[in-house]
Amino acid sequence: MAKLSVEKVKKAMDGSYGIQTVIAARCGVSRAAITQFFDKHPEFRKLQAQETEKILDVAEAKAMQRINDGSDRVITFILSTKGKARGYGEALELTNKEVNPEMEKIRNLLPKEKQELIDMAFKLLGL
Repeated sequence: MAKLSVEKVKKAMDGSYGIQTVIAARCGVSRAAITQFFDKHPEFRKLQAQETEKILDVAEAKAMQRINDGSDRVITFILSTKGKARGYGEALELTNKEVNPEMEKIRNLLPKEKQELIDMAFKLLGL
C-alpha cells in the first residue's frame, strides 16, 4: 500500500470535489486510509469542505444556465430554495418555538425536573 504524505494528499484533493474515494484512488490507498489520515490531520477536513464547495458552485452554474434556457422546473427549484427569504417556498416551515413556545422551556429543564414533570403527567392521567 502506498504511503501517504501531506503533499500527496493535498495534490490528490485538488479537483476531487472532496470525495474521499477519489482522493484515495489518486493516492493509491483505501478510502479507510484517507479517513484515518483526515483523523490524524484535522486541517484536511477544512480543505475537504472547501473542495466540496466547488461541486456546489458547478451545480449552481449549471442551474443558472438552465434558468437562462427557460427551464421552469429549475426556476421553481431555485425560488423554493434560495428564494425563501423573499417569500418563495413549497411548504410552510415552522420551528418548535413557533408551534409551541412551551417546548423550549421543557427542553431546558434539568433531567430531574423533566422526570418530575413526567411523573405529574402520569398521575394526572391516572397511569
